Amino acid sequence: MPVPRIKYQKKKITISSNGASGDLGMTTEKGYQMCTAIAIFTTDTDAFKKSYFSKAVRLAGQEIFCQDFEPKVIFCGNNVPVPERWYELNPPLPADGQMFEATYLDGSSGTTPYDVTLYLRLENPPLNEKKPEQAEKGATGNA
Repeated sequence: MPVPRIKYQKKKITISSNGASGDLGMTTEKGYQMCTAIAIFTTDTDAFKKSYFSKAVRLAGQEIFCQDFEPKVIFCGNNVPVPERWYELNPPLPADGQMFEATYLDGSSGTTPYDVTLYLRLENPPLNEKKPEQAEKGATGNA
């Protein structure tokens, strides 16, 4: 059975007390070549106002967001159409079993517990899309 072209991989944590942290790290699923976007959601939008990532967010060793980056910057509320709720990675980063690292730290003094869910959009290129080395050869097949 072929692998679907796009997969949404998620990690959900529960923040049980003020000042608590949660590991959003995961290994990307094998069989998907690239990570093209990230989305983050919460059950308590007020909690995002003072929360941050306590260390740099990385995929395959490459920094996406710096230490102390605030998730509220990439969070989209319900007023944003679903297809537009993604922070696009341009260029995409390698996936296929790579380590994604992120640690969320609550900085609020609000109500707990609440959930934080992070999604990675993993993709393979369309079947009819040429690989970069094929595109360089041109129509005749000569380099």
